[in-house]
Amino acid sequence: MAEGRLIVFFVNGRKMEISNPDPEMTLLQYLRQNLQLTGTKLGCGEGGCGACTVMVSRYSPTQDRIHQQSVTACLTPLCSLHGVAITTVEGVGSLSTRLHPVQKNLADAHGTQCGFCTPGFVMSMYTLLRNHPVPTTHQLETAFDGNLCRCTGYRSIIDGFRPFTRGGCGMGDSCCMNETTTTTTNNDCCVTTTNENVAGGCCKGENCCTKEPTNEGNNIDNTINGYAEETHSATTKFSPLYDPTQEPIFPPFLKTQAMRLNKEALKFTSGRVTWYRPTSLTQLLDIKKSHPDCKLVVGNTEIGIETRFKKQHYPVLVAATHVPELLTVEHTDSGIKFGASVTLVTLESVLKEAVNDLPEWKTSVFSAVMEMLRWFAGSQVRNVAALGGNIMTASPISDLNPLLMACGAKLQFISTEATTRDVTMDSTFFTGYRKTATQPSEILLSVCVPYSRQNEYFYGYKQANRKDDDTSIVNAGMRVVLNEDCTVQEAALAFGGMAPTTVLATKTSSALVGRKWNEELLSLACQTLAEDLPLSDEAPGGMIQYRRSLTVSFFFKCYMDILQRLHKQNQALDVLKEASHVSATQPMKRELAHGTQVFEAVTPDQPLEDAVHRPLVHQAAYKQTTGEAVYVDDIPTSQGELYMGCVLSTQAHARLIRVDPAPALAINGVVDFVSHKDIPGSNIWGDGNVVFASDEVTHQGQVIGVVLAENKTLAQRAAAAVVVEYETLDAVITIQDAIAKDSYFPQPHSIQRGDVTAAFAEVEHVLQGEVHIEAQEHLYLETNVALVRPGEDGEMEIFASAQSPSGVQENVAKTLNVSRSKINVRTKRVGGAFGGKQARVYVIILPMVVAAHKLKRAVRCQLDRNEDMMMTATRHPMLGQYKVGFNSDGKVQVLDVNMYLNAGITSETSNGVMEKAMFNTDNCYNIPNLSTGGELCKTNLPSNTAFRGFGGPQAMVVAETWINHVASFLKMAPEKVREINFYKEGDLTHYNQKLDHVTLQGCWEECMERSDFSTRRREVDKFNRENRWRKRGLSVVPTKYGMAFTAVFLNQGGALVNIYSDGSVLVSFGGVEMGQGLNTKMIQIASRLLRVPTSKISITETSTDIVPNSSITAASMSSDIYGEAVKEACETLRTRLDVHQKTRDDVTLSWEELVQSAYKARVNLSASGFHIVPDLGYDFQTNQGRVFSYFCFGAACSEVEIDCLTGEHKVLRSDVVMDAGKSLNPTLDIGQVEGAFVQGYGMMMLEQYKVRPDGTLLTRGPGTYKVPTLGTVPEVFNVSLLRHARNPRAVYSSKNAGEPPLFLAASVLHAVHDAVTSARRDAGLQDIYVTLNTPATPDRIRLACSDRFTQQFQAAEKKSQTAKDWYVDL
Repeated sequence: MAEGRLIVFFVNGRKMEISNPDPEMTLLQYLRQNLQLTGTKLGCGEGGCGACTVMVSRYSPTQDRIHQQSVTACLTPLCSLHGVAITTVEGVGSLSTRLHPVQKNLADAHGTQCGFCTPGFVMSMYTLLRNHPVPTTHQLETAFDGNLCRCTGYRSIIDGFRPFTRGGCGMGDSCCMNETTTTTTNNDCCVTTTNENVAGGCCKGENCCTKEPTNEGNNIDNTINGYAEETHSATTKFSPLYDPTQEPIFPPFLKTQAMRLNKEALKFTSGRVTWYRPTSLTQLLDIKKSHPDCKLVVGNTEIGIETRFKKQHYPVLVAATHVPELLTVEHTDSGIKFGASVTLVTLESVLKEAVNDLPEWKTSVFSAVMEMLRWFAGSQVRNVAALGGNIMTASPISDLNPLLMACGAKLQFISTEATTRDVTMDSTFFTGYRKTATQPSEILLSVCVPYSRQNEYFYGYKQANRKDDDTSIVNAGMRVVLNEDCTVQEAALAFGGMAPTTVLATKTSSALVGRKWNEELLSLACQTLAEDLPLSDEAPGGMIQYRRSLTVSFFFKCYMDILQRLHKQNQALDVLKEASHVSATQPMKRELAHGTQVFEAVTPDQPLEDAVHRPLVHQAAYKQTTGEAVYVDDIPTSQGELYMGCVLSTQAHARLIRVDPAPALAINGVVDFVSHKDIPGSNIWGDGNVVFASDEVTHQGQVIGVVLAENKTLAQRAAAAVVVEYETLDAVITIQDAIAKDSYFPQPHSIQRGDVTAAFAEVEHVLQGEVHIEAQEHLYLETNVALVRPGEDGEMEIFASAQSPSGVQENVAKTLNVSRSKINVRTKRVGGAFGGKQARVYVIILPMVVAAHKLKRAVRCQLDRNEDMMMTATRHPMLGQYKVGFNSDGKVQVLDVNMYLNAGITSETSNGVMEKAMFNTDNCYNIPNLSTGGELCKTNLPSNTAFRGFGGPQAMVVAETWINHVASFLKMAPEKVREINFYKEGDLTHYNQKLDHVTLQGCWEECMERSDFSTRRREVDKFNRENRWRKRGLSVVPTKYGMAFTAVFLNQGGALVNIYSDGSVLVSFGGVEMGQGLNTKMIQIASRLLRVPTSKISITETSTDIVPNSSITAASMSSDIYGEAVKEACETLRTRLDVHQKTRDDVTLSWEELVQSAYKARVNLSASGFHIVPDLGYDFQTNQGRVFSYFCFGAACSEVEIDCLTGEHKVLRSDVVMDAGKSLNPTLDIGQVEGAFVQGYGMMMLEQYKVRPDGTLLTRGPGTYKVPTLGTVPEVFNVSLLRHARNPRAVYSSKNAGEPPLFLAASVLHAVHDAVTSARRDAGLQDIYVTLNTPATPDRIRLACSDRFTQQFQAAEKKSQTAKDWYVDL
């Protein structure tokens, strides 16, 4: 066949022609490296985060329409782009041309923080609008199921996009629900809302502009961020914000040449891989005949991950995307036949049309497949992944294969000799792990999904850790055909996740035939399913009891649903059906998040130009939405720049026998290998960490050496080629391992108040217990990245995504054996950190500077997601043991808490984390006699590190666990026990700090009132009485969070403010902008003091050569410290200018004139500021001193619903009240509250960090480590900043809101516990208290509920003494 060697496509309207492109290059690499379109980000490389989302447009000549799809550029092969148009975020809009409505709305809604994920969200929304100019809210939700945000909590993102929907408001910013300075309640309280149906919604009721048309010319006063803007009017009920006629046209060349481009066969070859794109079945079969082991590619969603992360190499790839026979959809008498290359989104569309057009009885299979597709991966993956690929991948946890097997789908294969073979997808099709009955010479041609029959019932079930975009733990397809007498005629029960393949429960299916649909059949099915689906003690995936119980739980759901249908048809009426059991069949439906945000308005007399306390948009928001915000890896490459690839340990503890870089150095383009032998200074950093392992490795992911090459691909390939031989040594992995082996770091401190021993002897009741809090991965969207440029005389310039530029400077100087003044570290912005870029950044930066020093060339490195997760560690896992004494009235008299922290291989930050945990042992409770302390466990893991809350959340989880335990024992309401024990104004903590300005009771009472707790408590109890298998829970939890670095010397910071002769102002300070809005707040402070508009003020970056010796940007202290420093500098400058003004004979000068005049009068227009937090200092020996500058208080109430049969849950509503003082910027602080709460929700409920007993990390990316998504946030999410709260110890009476709210997500954990308690009560287990460890994942919730289905497998759960868990609690 004639083969083209050129691909032609368009990017943002610009034509690209590439001759013989590299088959291994992705679209993301091409955009960033070749076109310098850096708005498209690398977040994970596996299609799981959405940061690299772009829009792909194709013209179909046969349909005469343009198809737009969102795809992940990280998995899209460059070779696959022939004849398409690509739109990136830069092609949507820019600051220099125009902002697209999508970009503007997202920024205006405060929907960005760190901004790294923002271009991906923009592109997903943009693509949705190109396909549906006025989308539904359901379409809005599904558009983002492949996009992750780690900062915002999602609510503000949805608020930015909701106005584009039919249910949104076409008035945009002029919507009466956005009039935050004219619509007030409670006299001085601003209320904004995201849903008119929420209590406290639009004050105009039925006159709201979302409901009624406004009269022409009736201008609505519009205020944004406290500043008056132009007015708008609307003349129709719904005026869309988006006008599709204003979009760029599809490239005419691609339209006129579409037929030719689509029919053109292609072949591209590199030194390693050949890519074919046949355009006929004959061509495809010829290629298969010539290359029997070739891999067929459609969406590259599987092969792309295998080649990138599993280091698979496939020499021949064949794109099966343009073969007509593989793309056909044919309606037959027996069902619908789909070509093997039909994408999942097309499959869903065709099935949906059939369901709408055909009788319900005929489409039950289609409906089940559609429902399963709703939760299959993200939309970007569904847009390109193929039905045939899903089958032939033969994954044992495939979501579709159990359905296809249960319905008996017909597969048609064709051989290289053009002979066809029909195969039924049954128990013989999957022959082993990732193996099928396909012949080597065959390819899958089509799949026929059959119609269902009369009296045929078909269901699909899936249980994953997270509902959306998550791989199954267990899934199932169930088909039952009943006779008229309700006996079973046929049955097919297929399961995934229960064996190395998808399996049919053949014994059970046979046993059901001929039996009547009743309780006896149910009991038989449960028994035979246990025999059909055994799992060994060491089965991959673990969770043996849970997985086995799911199989019978799924069948019970199927049984109840069919029984319910039979009753509706007046059949099987003799079979009893309890009303409360109907809940087993109810789907867990979710709604798009909405809620209210309440904050204190500025006083009427505050000048409009005074920006402090106003809700300004994040300083970088518009740059982030356009992709113009520059992150480290966006900096253009320089001449001679090298890329660093890391050689990492694959052993947790081993002696290095041999490290041979020769195979790597033999690769063309590889420059050098660098190891500990090349370090000019010290190989030690921090508390015993090493830059390079030398004789011994002490954890997996430890750097042994690095390879320098001309590009990233070569560097990583070469690093994998380095030969490392080990001698394995004994490893300590878990807290329990450390306890057994007495493996601890010294931890000299403990705190004791009162006489604990005597109090336990005197108290009425004593309880003991323990709770385990698991590790939490930071999963910032921007992985660790740096760029190092060597200079003269040992100088080094470092661009780093780091929380502590001065810390980087200090450790680099030590490693290179030079003075700190030679090292300049620059940080413009960080794409998320949460503590993870505080100390662990050194693991890549220090090897980089050694390499740059040795080779005298610039060095760049951005870790891949799997590398980052292996190298950089997590929140400290904790085992908290408690002994609590209390009286019958609920008053706690004595508490003894012992905490074990898994520190990892060094005590890097662990002493500080333990101290913070000890200070938070009390949470909000005044306990007269308290003892707290613990152990730092030394293990063979990367040194665990700072994470938002720094040990506080773990300790407070322990506190709320014993509070619940006490309440359960006394049969008192937990909220009552909590309130009885609250601190009050003037009380002393257990570390003897007096509490002042205590707003705890105010937060609590407002939370109880706003959440309508009492009414909802009654409603929850009523729901639980009426439902056996669905339970609701309600809980309210408080927090007290001390603000200061416990290391006193860190409570300092400096700033430098320069006024230039044109009147522009540059503010520099030691803090780092990480998305928290620090730069915005500093601009607001400077604007007030200098009395200039915020537009005059700039902040460029944090740099160690401008502000030296800066503290870590952490502990939520940066606004306090640097705000005061900026304030001092600006006060100095304003004083100088005011003095100069007086010399001008009372002539009133504009700002620019005043500055120019002062400059010519030789007035110093530069000033520094410096601040230390006063009166801090604590002595553990005497238990005296001031630990914290002040305290933040808050409370949250959450309501949840759980499925007792699966452990799935959803958060129905969360109401948060937070004391943020008099907020510097209320919308930024609300964003911090929401983001912290959702991140805390991940810690409490979702994020399961899995490590094998030998220390191997299993969760290495978003595909395996699940963080909250848009679909997991509370359906109603209300946040209020406490009004009239003041704080004399921080700038302008503010408080910080970054860390304190995170723990309030424990309200969800305890609401789930409340629901579980109801389920256990129904099972007769109410007298046995159960603790929920975190994260309370579905398996833990399900097993805690405990019923006949779980108890069936309890004996089987007992492991043999030699069996090892698949993963362990750290």
